[in-house]
Amino acid sequence: MLSASNKCTIYLAQTVFTLTSVGKKNGFIHTPIDSIRIHYQTPTHPFNSAETSCSDVFVTLNKSKVMEHISLLFQIVVAVSVLIVWVFRYHNVIAEFEQFGFSDVFRNFVGASKIAISTLLLTGICYADLTPYAAIGMAAFMLAAQLSHLRVKNPFLQRLPSLVFLLMSVFVALFHFGVI
Repeated sequence: MLSASNKCTIYLAQTVFTLTSVGKKNGFIHTPIDSIRIHYQTPTHPFNSAETSCSDVFVTLNKSKVMEHISLLFQIVVAVSVLIVWVFRYHNVIAEFEQFGFSDVFRNFVGASKIAISTLLLTGICYADLTPYAAIGMAAFMLAAQLSHLRVKNPFLQRLPSLVFLLMSVFVALFHFGVI
């Protein structure tokens, strides 16, 4: 017999998780995840017997929607972050490129290219065909940034942002090419 609150049982890889909800509402869990089966049972009515009072609803959720949302989030985070760095924090970029020993012309080429690629990533929200190629371009620049930081022996925390953006860009590209 169930308690007075609604229960949601999740079967995941031979493990059973039970969540208790506050109210009776369809769609107790809104996040789509593949290979999770939600077994939703309504509480037993006090005037009915336990055998006939429970109604079950099974829902299978979709992994591809979660991956699509993660890819879109990564796409926006990388594009907006790169734009912020190259437009509003340009003084930091100048200092880094001087530390790397690169010329002003090369710095301006990299900046214009990253701004263009960021714009393509944002445009890719509406025109998905642009996204994987823009993500590959951004990943190439982030890999070059990693190599530049390693060459001058910068500490890990200084390399971390470009590493995270590299991984995010690779994820976006692989997702849009259908690899993951």
